Amino acid sequence: MLSSAIVAAVAAVLSLLAARIPTTSPLSTIWVVSASLTTLAMYQRRRPLASMNAGVGAKIGILVGIVLVLFLGATLSIGLVVARYGLHSMASFDADAAQAMKMQVEQLAATRPLPPDSLALVNSPQFRTTMMMMGFGIVLFGILVISIFGGAVGGLLRTRRFSPKA
Repeated sequence: MLSSAIVAAVAAVLSLLAARIPTTSPLSTIWVVSASLTTLAMYQRRRPLASMNAGVGAKIGILVGIVLVLFLGATLSIGLVVARYGLHSMASFDADAAQAMKMQVEQLAATRPLPPDSLALVNSPQFRTTMMMMGFGIVLFGILVISIFGGAVGGLLRTRRFSPKA
């Protein structure tokens, strides 16, 4: 648990840095993708005789994924609240999101007409917020899946193979 919390805390710090310094974004992404492998290495360093296989690695990957999602979700939420209400720097983001949504609605309306009720709903800030939260949820679910898969592969690679003595 401690190893996964350390790895998740580093991922949270890197994601905050990536929001302010775009050149650190690849480093943040690599760290998040390799979080399970890093945690497995830390776990095995602390417990060198512990049994390791794909199942154990996947279980550690689940834990890493959950902690990572919690840390990233919390830092992202806090960062967005500070940006919106503390720094008042979300106006351009809101305008870009509204413009992107408007373009998607226009493309949809070109294929079939939309009722005015639906059009008003799609153009509302609540709809944009819901779509953004669903997008974040999908990304966080993807991080969880990547962590489980990475843990299973890492556990498989760290499995000890004993050769019989002749």
